[in-house]
Amino acid sequence: LHADAAYMFVRGDLVPEAPTLAGVRMAYPVWSGLVFEAIHSYLVQTPPQVTYVWSNLFLLIAVCGLAAGVAKELGGGLAAQASSGIFVLLGTNPVGYLLVNLIPLHKLPQIWGDERYTPWVNKFMLFGPMTMGIALTMAIIYLLARPGSLRREALIIVGLLLCSIGLFYPLLFPSACGVL
Repeated sequence: LHADAAYMFVRGDLVPEAPTLAGVRMAYPVWSGLVFEAIHSYLVQTPPQVTYVWSNLFLLIAVCGLAAGVAKELGGGLAAQASSGIFVLLGTNPVGYLLVNLIPLHKLPQIWGDERYTPWVNKFMLFGPMTMGIALTMAIIYLLARPGSLRREALIIVGLLLCSIGLFYPLLFPSACGVL
């Protein structure tokens, strides 16, 4: 779905067509993240599917590293720092994920939670711009968790990260504002 839009941007279509509906303009608010992947794909001369894999891998490592940094800044020991990335990637409902796989209820699968968000690492396996927003939000959390982080320079960086979230994945902008 998102790779099609990246190809359209590379071809010069400024307002891409919906990949599943020919002739209908894409009514999706996350175009700028797709433009980023299109430019990335064009610059490295590889298909968007390949650049998504490398971008998502880099962002996954960044999120795990930032989670370890937050654990360290909050006084966590080495075990907390090492396991923080794993716990972040389990998502908001690891128990629900285990219950869905152990005791499936075919008539009411949503009773254990939404499978799209559990485990959270699944977001990094899809071709979409949400991973950029997740990494930027994690960077904001890390900067705010650091002692003495409310200096002018750090606040400028936090503001730029917040603007970047609004640009690359506006659906996470309200939650990033909530972090502040």
